[in-house]
Amino acid sequence: YIDGSTKLTNSNNPQGTTLSGDIFNKTLNLGNYAPNANAIITYQAKVTVDNLTCGSSVSFSSTAGAAIQEGTKHAEASVKVEKTCEQTPVYQCNALSIDKISQDSFKFSVKYTANNGATFKKVTYKVYDSANNEVYSSDNGKFEGFKPGKYTVKAFITVALKDSEKTVTSEDCTKAFVIGDGEKPTTKKPGVKVEKLVDGEKHKSVKLNTEFTYQIKVSNTGETDLKNIAATDNAPKGVTFVKASAGTIKDNKWTHAIAELKSGQSISFTITAKIPTAQDGKIKNTACVDAPDAPNPSANTPDSCDDATVEISKPTTPTSPSNPNKPTEPSKPTNPTVPEKPSNPSSPAKPTTPTSPSSPTKPSTQTPTNPETTPSNPKSATPPSLPQTGSSDLLMSGLGVGALLTAGLAYVASRRQL
Repeated sequence: YIDGSTKLTNSNNPQGTTLSGDIFNKTLNLGNYAPNANAIITYQAKVTVDNLTCGSSVSFSSTAGAAIQEGTKHAEASVKVEKTCEQTPVYQCNALSIDKISQDSFKFSVKYTANNGATFKKVTYKVYDSANNEVYSSDNGKFEGFKPGKYTVKAFITVALKDSEKTVTSEDCTKAFVIGDGEKPTTKKPGVKVEKLVDGEKHKSVKLNTEFTYQIKVSNTGETDLKNIAATDNAPKGVTFVKASAGTIKDNKWTHAIAELKSGQSISFTITAKIPTAQDGKIKNTACVDAPDAPNPSANTPDSCDDATVEISKPTTPTSPSNPNKPTEPSKPTNPTVPEKPSNPSSPAKPTTPTSPSSPTKPSTQTPTNPETTPSNPKSATPPSLPQTGSSDLLMSGLGVGALLTAGLAYVASRRQL
């Protein structure tokens, strides 16, 4: 409470009158009032927030009471107090690199810091010879056409503050180099690289609301050791970071500071994530690293970035099998026809004995008729006339007739067995 700040305003005191005493610890008598009349009490107070940090806030509430014949009426009000602090501007030159383009041509680049009210304006490169005489000054960073010798380059950062400008340099922004046959800059070239995968692949189909893992590998690809490497990964829209093997996750952003990474060394991290709601298409996630000692030609951009993509796997709908053709029921076998018994064949006529040595006539043999096996009207071939050879021919003719009779009888016997 601020002493002497209490004031009463009513119809008798439209401009207000000051009341003495601490209203926090004293009861004030406001007098009698007609119906619908008002009395207004105002006072001032202050809050001590020395123990609050910059940007934080605290809330307070206060209750006032008015006692009348019917009882006491209460009302409450609250106030929020925020502590604001004037931030100290931060600006510095962090690193300088030299790239040799040709025998006497070099390209300079720098990395700097400018925040908390400091705004970067420009960088100026100055080159000095071995006698410490300034021989070059420019803001484009290209140095060429100078004679062989030893030189030193310094980078100067100029920033704008609230009401002034400041120009600074540092030991990290001072480098020596040599122009001459076969000479190279005396500084070793730094380098850093980040590689990003998801479950070991550049692209992965994942299930909805199921955890998967991003892998981040940071490598020192340069010739010098690196310190204070900043690794970052902002979760894309639709992806939620669950946990990480190192670093912190805040507001769905992963950050981690690598204190030191020696030349040729690599270190890996994992981030467990999931996609809670359905998303369309591929979702790209990018991880970046930034090393103060490894500047690149584009100022204030990450030294290396890499990405991997995921997408929601779509379930496949099984197709209904087509109705297979019903197997055709086998037709019932027909009753086989019982073959008719052949009629008894008539005995073949006995051959007549030839009376002369002329060729005997082939006797005709009567065979049983069978419509199933007997060919229709076979054509009899007329045997050619045999030469007359005497008694031996007669004997052979008789043997031939006997063979024919034997074959006919065998055929008749086989038909009877059926």
